[in-house]
Amino acid sequence: MCVLQSLHNKLQAEKSRLAVAVQACEAAAACISRPSSPQDAMPPPVPDRELVVRARLEDLIDQVLLELLTLSLPFFFCK
Repeated sequence: MCVLQSLHNKLQAEKSRLAVAVQACEAAAACISRPSSPQDAMPPPVPDRELVVRARLEDLIDQVLLELLTLSLPFFFCK
């Protein structure tokens, strides 16, 4: 039981770190996509490479969350 609690605590800590990293990425993306002045009517198009990287990041986040859920299930059934 102690091992499960320890694993659960580690997963929760990693989940928090992941959330902070995602927020930082979103803030950086918002900063970059903001127009530099009010005269800039249209923001420049998002480069294809950035779209690919964003999609990959979202896929990895989904995989990590699924893995967290999978690893957490035994903990909840043991209670």
